[in-house]
Amino acid sequence: MGAHTNLCAAAASQGADAKRQFRIALSEAAEAGGCLDAALFFGALGQAEHDEWRELLLRLCACLRGLAR
Repeated sequence: MGAHTNLCAAAASQGADAKRQFRIALSEAAEAGGCLDAALFFGALGQAEHDEWRELLLRLCACLRGLAR
């Protein structure tokens, strides 16, 4: 959720403020990846579901990394 809200904030911003918001969104997406791994570890997700969400988060992180530059 944090990645999404910061992405929305960045879309409405310009210049350095937009880049800052994109960096925050990237950090939030990376944090979500850690939570995803914990969910797999504790059995809240199966491997296939984890892999699907992980792929989505990796694509989001790649996009946000480019936008933050």
